[in-house]
Amino acid sequence: MMNNKDLKIAKQFDSNSQLIVDRPSQWLNIGYFLLTIGLTFVSMELAFTSLIILIWKSLVLYFTKWSYTTDTILERVGVFNVTTDEIQFFRIKDLRLYQPLLYRIVGISRLILITSDKFKPVLVLDGIRNGKRKRDMLKALAISSRREMGVKEFDVR
Repeated sequence: MMNNKDLKIAKQFDSNSQLIVDRPSQWLNIGYFLLTIGLTFVSMELAFTSLIILIWKSLVLYFTKWSYTTDTILERVGVFNVTTDEIQFFRIKDLRLYQPLLYRIVGISRLILITSDKFKPVLVLDGIRNGKRKRDMLKALAISSRREMGVKEFDVR
């Protein structure tokens, strides 16, 4: 059952047709950064190789984005070859918020969406800020979209 707060979030978002864009945090690359710093004391060749990997990983994160519209989530991933996946809100079956210690320290989280989409059954929003708020927003939008479209979910085992 959806409470008043979730309804308010869904109605506010539905009345606002503009796009919300979200990107993963560069904090996800902290391990590569620390590795590059550590390897500068061991070998400059290894440090250079690690720096190239760090730059690539940073570019991949920079060119990853999720856009939320009134009825879909668009995931755009890729540096050279770009793939755009579209998942409609009524297809969201379950949400999982994951916040390990390092993520909580820097204020990011991982949101895992289980969907009934054929191309993308699991969508992972990794390194996003305000994960709890976004989970509540997506949950409210999924429920609202299902009601609006008259979609009922049946699990067959």
